[in-house]
Amino acid sequence: MSGLAGIMQGIAERFTNLKLLFQQADSPISPDQFFMISAGCGVLGVVIAMFSRVPVPLYPVVGICFAFGPLMWLMWRRGRRFKKFATQLPEAMELVARALRSGHSLASGLRVVVDEMPDPISAELGIAYEEQNLGIPIDQALRNVFNRMPNLDFKFFSTAVAIQRQA
Repeated sequence: MSGLAGIMQGIAERFTNLKLLFQQADSPISPDQFFMISAGCGVLGVVIAMFSRVPVPLYPVVGICFAFGPLMWLMWRRGRRFKKFATQLPEAMELVARALRSGHSLASGLRVVVDEMPDPISAELGIAYEEQNLGIPIDQALRNVFNRMPNLDFKFFSTAVAIQRQA
């Protein structure tokens, strides 16, 4: 890795929640690219400030404001994805309930959601389905989904599964 990219990688590794933020936002770019874009936006802000004849002491302020643009975009993507997940959750729970009523296992119910519904709920429950296929207990796999998609209604569902599993 080159110098600046190596520094950016080191910063990204120190912020473990940053990786979660990128997962939650389903970001098409990596943290390295994100930091490079942020730095580029900061420089662009300073250049625009120079050409706009903004007073020199405001250059850093303008640069910082522009540098935070990509972070705002990431937060917007994350919020939009959370909202879409919350909107899809009742229908997904209905599909799981129908699968359970027809005698299928919870894992099969999750598979129905993965097959029948669009992203983000199909992607998140698909990860849970794959995790439980690899040997992770279903309640832990659902808690992992909650860690990526913190939704109170989903927490109730995952808690109910955990209690039922213990009974």
